[in-house]
Amino acid sequence: HLPKHLRSIEFRAFFNCMNLKKIDLPKVENIEIQDQAFEKCTELLDENGLVIVAGHVVYFETKSTDSHIYVNIPDHVTSITGPLFRGHIYVHLTMSLQCPTWPVEKGQNDYAYCESIIETPGSSIAFRDRDGNIAAKVILATDGEDWMITQNAISSIRSNPSGGYDFEAYDSIYYKLRHKRNQAIMALVRLRYPYALPEEMEKEYTAFVCENCADLGKWMIDGQLNDLGMNDTEILGILEQTNAVNSDVIREMIAFAQEQGRNELIADLLAYQKKKFGEEDIFASLKLPDYAG
Repeated sequence: HLPKHLRSIEFRAFFNCMNLKKIDLPKVENIEIQDQAFEKCTELLDENGLVIVAGHVVYFETKSTDSHIYVNIPDHVTSITGPLFRGHIYVHLTMSLQCPTWPVEKGQNDYAYCESIIETPGSSIAFRDRDGNIAAKVILATDGEDWMITQNAISSIRSNPSGGYDFEAYDSIYYKLRHKRNQAIMALVRLRYPYALPEEMEKEYTAFVCENCADLGKWMIDGQLNDLGMNDTEILGILEQTNAVNSDVIREMIAFAQEQGRNELIADLLAYQKKKFGEEDIFASLKLPDYAG
């Protein structure tokens, strides 16, 4: 039981207290909880592997051995303390869109702030609306980019003082990306979840998808868009909504899918071709194996 006038919990104050089962701390404004204050307090872990004290996520531990870790941040959380997710290859956070603030801890710079959330390119942050549905999502698709791009991508979505997130600042990262695949991932995700998407950026993303539709289809087929967290049907849906898909693009995708041995996808693409563009002699362009006999 901690007093309501408490203002600070120091470094490693409860470190390794593995029998600590409950913290009773009245909600305190601006309480400072330093790094590792509750590290290894495993009895305090919730179903997401989080220890939350006074609205602060102060410790994370998972039993999963997967390279992709999925963590749901409750709506009442106001900050993440310390680089809790370091050491995990890909971390995918889901948090409230209405979360009023994610303050920077005292003395914490942008680098430390970014590390405290997620630092690995390819990780993602999804935002829930009041109904619990995913309204927005950002993916740190910065493989091959400068580390500063990842840092800026995280810093740019830091909440405004009045609440909410600055997705316009996040969209500005698009122009700093050097690799087309990273631009593709960013464009597809923002078109899939267009929350607070300015009209000019929607046009920019749409133009990119239309111009590079065939490449996007091939990247989808060989797994280069797996970071999106979308299946093939969802990706094709985005391509279709931008009016980027035409018969020639489908032909290229089918031929590439054949090279990759994606037989189920070939069947889906053929069905899509027939439904979207009518009966066409698409088989003439394919070197299908001869199964006769």
